Amino acid sequence: MTLTRARPQTIYEVCKAVRALRHLKHTKYTNVNRRVRALQHSGCLEKAGTRKTQAGFQATLYQLSTRAYLALMLSQIDIETILRKADKTTILSLLAALSSIK
Repeated sequence: MTLTRARPQTIYEVCKAVRALRHLKHTKYTNVNRRVRALQHSGCLEKAGTRKTQAGFQATLYQLSTRAYLALMLSQIDIETILRKADKTTILSLLAALSSIK
């Protein structure tokens, strides 16, 4: 994902990065714009400020939210690995965090 880079990006920069991928070369800006706004609405992206563009307009900068970073981490971690490798303190912290969600 292009937004996992260190600095926040405009929708145009995200679109350029997506188009750089060979299999997404023909992706339209409107589709990227719509997807970025949908991800912002769902809480996966957040506004990180604005930047003045070359044309003189203010463009909104987007970055991943903590919810998105958690989702990325959870998609890469196997629950069996956590149960095998975590110590008692870590497991208790996880239990406390998960029980507070209910």
